[in-house]
Amino acid sequence: MRRTLSILLACMMLLSICVFAEGTNAAAPQTIEDKLTATIPLLDAFAQTMNVTEDEDEAFRVLYDPADTEFVREVLWRLGANWGAKLTDQVTASAFAVQAPAAVMDDMAHAAFGDQAVLDDLKAAPDSEQAGIMDYDQASDSWTLWPAEPAPETTVVEAYVEQDDEVLARFAQYGADNVRQGGLVAVLHPNEAEDASLFPYYVFMVLDEDVLMLAPERTVTCSLRYPVDQAAQPAAQPTAQPTAAPTAQAEYHDLGSGSRGDEVRRLQQRLNDLGYNCGRVDGIYGSGTARAVRYLQNALSVNETGKASASLQQVLFSNNAPKYQRYVTLSSGSSGIRVEKLQDRLRDLGYLAQPIDGSFGGRTKEAVRLFQRSAGLSVDGVAGSATLQALESSKAPKCKSFIELHKGDTGIRVEELQRELKSGYGLFDGNVNGSYGDKTVKAVKAFLELIGEKGDGKVATVEIIGRIFAHDVPTPSPTATVTPEPTPTAMPTEGPTDEPV
Repeated sequence: MRRTLSILLACMMLLSICVFAEGTNAAAPQTIEDKLTATIPLLDAFAQTMNVTEDEDEAFRVLYDPADTEFVREVLWRLGANWGAKLTDQVTASAFAVQAPAAVMDDMAHAAFGDQAVLDDLKAAPDSEQAGIMDYDQASDSWTLWPAEPAPETTVVEAYVEQDDEVLARFAQYGADNVRQGGLVAVLHPNEAEDASLFPYYVFMVLDEDVLMLAPERTVTCSLRYPVDQAAQPAAQPTAQPTAAPTAQAEYHDLGSGSRGDEVRRLQQRLNDLGYNCGRVDGIYGSGTARAVRYLQNALSVNETGKASASLQQVLFSNNAPKYQRYVTLSSGSSGIRVEKLQDRLRDLGYLAQPIDGSFGGRTKEAVRLFQRSAGLSVDGVAGSATLQALESSKAPKCKSFIELHKGDTGIRVEELQRELKSGYGLFDGNVNGSYGDKTVKAVKAFLELIGEKGDGKVATVEIIGRIFAHDVPTPSPTATVTPEPTPTAMPTEGPTDEPV
């Protein structure tokens, strides 16, 4: 009897172990690397949506904005259309469309934005320009996702930092030639949603990849790819950035616009590794490479020629080469390509009409102050990280106040002034071209004369522009009619009479 009980107890223990093992296999991966690997499809959707591989300046790529329904739609569409059927058998894919149950899309929405309610906003925006790529069917409680063509790049998790209750993961895309195309950093939190099953993390925020420089001693470099696509990947694995300085390149030659060949390729690869996005590594020294070199020269506080001299390359390929920083504080006296970028954005939003000159002067400072006031930021005229990030946002407010205009200014604010002087007063007889030239000077001077003010018309102050648009012109008082006094009739003069004596 005792032996029978022992055998029964052993069987129960064995059964418990099997059940535990089965539960463990069904649970989320236990290591950070496993969890990050399982999250790669989610990161891939962000990488494609946020234009990681674009050759344009960083300022023009899509920014992470969960409040933007178009951005949310794009991420979830790419996630469901490209990865849905690989992640769960509940999603069916054909050559024409991908069908995903609402529960699966809720799971994806929670993982992507920490809130599945964002799908309600998509249902409420049927007239959106992108609505056709992802449609909800209430009858079947499912989403139809029209096929998304996957980007030729491969998303790879290159490094991560574990801090407190979150993980910062740097992810990037590599082309078919295994060349790094660009990267981002995702701030990930453990996915503790009750019905979450696809992803062990959810995305809390997507930032610039340089965030990982905050804790270099705790950064774990890796090269994690999505398991299903392992066989299709090139045998070589990408090297985590920045790459070590090459040892074989002992001699450098001056490179500039029009240069071609292997030296340019090495230059471009090193610039990309350090974050100075110059575009594709094609061995052709074009505008993208020149721009990246200027950013490097800006970081080194040297003359921004855009040319890669031999001495500059020695610094670039050294172990002490500075990495690209997305946000660098700009203030009065700053100059260079970063100020040019700032001025260009301020002009685009209407806060500045001064031509881009790369010099942070008084007018640029005033434009920054106006923007800070409109954006609800601290108003100090210094373009710090908060101001620069707000400027990059697709929700950045446009200028709704008048700004001072000078001869030589250009852009939309000058166009507004010219149009009002032309249609409202007939004082401007030129073409509305947005260029504050002699004809605009003449028209402003004429308006000043009209209101009895002095000035040469070369500067239109905020007050004067306000009066122009308000039609604040003195009304001439009517001239009093003077009744001429009647001219008295001349009386005949008495002369001597010729009466007879």
